[in-house]
Amino acid sequence: MMIMNKTVITIFIFCISMMIFAGCSGGGGQVTLAFGTLFVESEPGREIALKVIGDFEKEHPNIKINLIATANEIYESTKLRADAAADQLPDVFFTWLWGFSRDFVEAGRVVALDDHIKDGTKEKLIDGALDAATYNGKVYGLPTDFMLNIMYVNEALFANHGVKIPDNSDEWLNAVVQFDAQGVTPMCVGGKENWTLAMCFDAMMISAAGHETVLKALSRETDFSDPGFLLAAKKFEELCKAGAFSYSSRAFNKDESEVDFLLGKIPMYVMGSWENAKFQSPENPVSESIAMIPLPQIVGGKGNKTEFGLGVFDGYMVASRTKHTSESLAFLKYFCEHYSAERYRVGAAMPVWKPTDMGSVIDTPLNTQTIALANTATAFVPATDVGMNGAEAEYYLTGLTRLYFGEINAQDFIDYLNQMP
Repeated sequence: MMIMNKTVITIFIFCISMMIFAGCSGGGGQVTLAFGTLFVESEPGREIALKVIGDFEKEHPNIKINLIATANEIYESTKLRADAAADQLPDVFFTWLWGFSRDFVEAGRVVALDDHIKDGTKEKLIDGALDAATYNGKVYGLPTDFMLNIMYVNEALFANHGVKIPDNSDEWLNAVVQFDAQGVTPMCVGGKENWTLAMCFDAMMISAAGHETVLKALSRETDFSDPGFLLAAKKFEELCKAGAFSYSSRAFNKDESEVDFLLGKIPMYVMGSWENAKFQSPENPVSESIAMIPLPQIVGGKGNKTEFGLGVFDGYMVASRTKHTSESLAFLKYFCEHYSAERYRVGAAMPVWKPTDMGSVIDTPLNTQTIALANTATAFVPATDVGMNGAEAEYYLTGLTRLYFGEINAQDFIDYLNQMP
């Protein structure tokens, strides 16, 4: 009897050990994947992401997704780079493509996908969708959608205060002056998160210098000596000095800064078209008053209204350190494709994955306007903090924040950029 008990105990211990070794969480062969994202409670895409994750888990009962959500500013400036440096990246994680992720690729922290997307995955993507995720001829990430950097305007506020919706930078400055004189904060921005400042200034650079010049500067092929960059800096400085942003906006993060816009108190907001779902929600009391326009053209600039900021820049990658490569790849493909489709369906983004059911798209004014503007696009430029590598982006955003605070002037800012290490 004693021999039997020892045998049973030995077998039991062996089974438990094997379950732990296999990363089990309750059943044989079950795997848990860490999924690093921005999907905190306030993130507009959170509910869609949870739905897609739930659908994936139903179809793959042996795989559990552990969502690790971090706020945008911390994720971009600290957590993602720290995890990469320590080789502690989650199995699958969100990142910004282009120059932002180059360091991860060069450090060998992510899986090359070329051999893994020959199963028909590549054919599901629109032409050019993988350009932003391609490094040295190899693909390292999958995108979800593409965005436009545009200006949201509250048409009712413009009408009620007798202000013309701006078509160029002179009219933009005039609108700021008129609203400020009537006690209305003209624009909202989350100055505490400096990437929100870049949403405005990046678009101004494209308009002033032209997309080709900006792309060369982002790749460090040239510096920022082109007159268009100084023109953009001067126009941005003019807006700040004219009272475009409230002083208190310096202490606001992105979500805090949007509150007054959502309440119909602020008439202009430069941001990415991912805000569509939030702004056109029936719960938004001013949803019917919000429209989108291209950024007002910089007078004397080389660019035009068909050159947009952003394009494809969000993506997801698989960490090379993962112990569950096949499961991570399966989730990566499923999530990117289905998240893209769901976002398109609610009018939150334009998909880079070919939609399978165009008829399911929710017909809303902002969705219609996004499609119309996208159809006019002749060029896309990634956000500056994405087009550059991590150290360069931090340097750029630090200088832009100082310009916004009034600590330096436009010429000082350009000189600062031209001293970039």
